Amino acid sequence: MPAGFSDGSTPNGFSYNANFWTATQSSDTYAHSRRMYYNSNAVESTPNSKTTAYSVRCVKGDASPAPVSYTITFNANEGTGTMNPQQITGTANLTTNTFTRANYNFTGWNTDATGAGTAYADGASITPVADMTLYAQWEAAPVPGAYTITFDANGGSGTMDPQQIPGTANLTTNTFIRANYNFTGWNTDATGAGTAYADGASITPEADMTLYAQWEEPQVSYTITFDRNGGTGSMAAQQIAGTANLNPNTTITREGYTFNGWNTTKLGTGTAYADGASITPENNITLYAQWFAIPVPCPGSPTVTDNDGHTYNTVQYTAYIQVRYATYQSVTQCWMAENLRTTKAPDGSTLDYRHPGNDSSNDENYGLLYTWETAMNGETANDNVPSGVRGICPEGWHLPSSKEWTYLTNIIKSNLDYNCDGNVSDIAKALASNEGWDSPSEATGSSCMVGDAPSSNNASTFNLKPAGSDESNYEFFRKYAYVWHCSTSNTDNTKAYVISLANSLSYLQSNGSVLHPKERYFSVRCIKD
Repeated sequence: MPAGFSDGSTPNGFSYNANFWTATQSSDTYAHSRRMYYNSNAVESTPNSKTTAYSVRCVKGDASPAPVSYTITFNANEGTGTMNPQQITGTANLTTNTFTRANYNFTGWNTDATGAGTAYADGASITPVADMTLYAQWEAAPVPGAYTITFDANGGSGTMDPQQIPGTANLTTNTFIRANYNFTGWNTDATGAGTAYADGASITPEADMTLYAQWEEPQVSYTITFDRNGGTGSMAAQQIAGTANLNPNTTITREGYTFNGWNTTKLGTGTAYADGASITPENNITLYAQWFAIPVPCPGSPTVTDNDGHTYNTVQYTAYIQVRYATYQSVTQCWMAENLRTTKAPDGSTLDYRHPGNDSSNDENYGLLYTWETAMNGETANDNVPSGVRGICPEGWHLPSSKEWTYLTNIIKSNLDYNCDGNVSDIAKALASNEGWDSPSEATGSSCMVGDAPSSNNASTFNLKPAGSDESNYEFFRKYAYVWHCSTSNTDNTKAYVISLANSLSYLQSNGSVLHPKERYFSVRCIKD
């Protein structure tokens, strides 16, 4: 009813508004009221002085919201059967489980299928505050006489149920995953130090055990590009992850050259790889074909004639080699391919010489032996390139210096085919003649010795013969090849350098390391000016 109100002195609003007090105060002197006007359908709430006279209405008992009911949905989680959703208002016990799963025991419920959420026992009391789904939880039922295999993700993710194995069975196939890793199998030790098992492998456990997933970072695949580097033909690029053998070269060739493996630089100053070699790339790389010029008779001088009129075959080498520290260049050398056997000096005078093995019948095959002074023919020692020391050599030819011998050995070492068993130091067989050598007196087990299967010698066609020397009654004949340098010792003027090969060695003794008295009788080789 529109009883209006009174501020304590004058009534107001009678018949056109209704004002009611509430039990809520806004301050010590004000309280909230509700007001309705005759010309409005709104109810206003305003604070007013507690001294104002308003109407009062009363309500019986307590006013509470109606209770809410929530739905519990049951999920079998790999089990079988059906359960109706359960409506719960307030607190109630969960419906007893009726799901089943072959070879598993029901262990309760969880708000997460994997068991990582909130757990509830079967028939437990619950007070839901929202609709929810409960997932059945299962545990493998014990199998009589079986052992339990537990699978550990070991840094991976996912779940795998334990496996019961009575006797022998194949392991459950892995379902664990790990980002950026490949699964490689199982191991009884997390670090991989125990017993390993392949995925799905047959196993006969003798006790309960845990198998730990093993992971491997996937190897990055790199591209190997093959550059023919002056040759003809082509090879497809090769993809390699980890370690693998290079594809063998069967298509790239170069006229007048033999294929000499690969290198990371065109000129061969980088990392070298033999044909088909094992490689573990760490990035994409280009390998350049390396070529070794096939030794040929010297152009324009396939033979050379000495002061006696003897004719000798020649051989020319060309290679890109190191000539001094950190310096590489293309070097061409033309050598006599036989030991010198002249009996006359350039002026026609008779020379001082000895016969190999003290037998003149050996002269044509092995050459003659000379002292250093005889070989020099009165000229001064020199270590330049070229030496410029003609000595007793034919016109247009000279005695090699130590540096020129070094160039030759570096040329020979640069050809992988001349390196016995892939060892760059073992080049003696490539330089030695393929006949005239005695077998080593003591077997060392090395197939790279000059005297072991000499028929495989002389790949370079240098054809160095074991003429020996005059010392010890010529006992080194057929065992050693000694050849003079035109270079001498800086500390002992009585000695000069030689290069030497021995029937029992696989390497060349040379390059300033072998000094002998100048009065010894050794072989002589000449190199073209």
